[in-house]
Amino acid sequence: MDIAEEVCEGRLVMSHEGGYSPVYVPFCGLAVLETLSGHETGVGDPFDEVWASSPQHPLTSWQDDVLKKAEQLARSLGLLAGGPTPGRT
Repeated sequence: MDIAEEVCEGRLVMSHEGGYSPVYVPFCGLAVLETLSGHETGVGDPFDEVWASSPQHPLTSWQDDVLKKAEQLARSLGLLAGGPTPGRT
């Protein structure tokens, strides 16, 4: 939210992609709303233990390329300061 305030006069666009699991999606949506509002509801994620033990999925080469291009664009627009993001060349 701080970046939205600084860069976009507080405006933020959200897109909730998914719908793959009607049981789990509400917990994901709640986590987003809690983060944006700064208000913790105390509702736990019943799937947290399952996901915590799941191996991370590495980016594909095309995903990494898209992120590199987005980073270059953001830097050229003055939206990012400093050198390259760690792990990106």
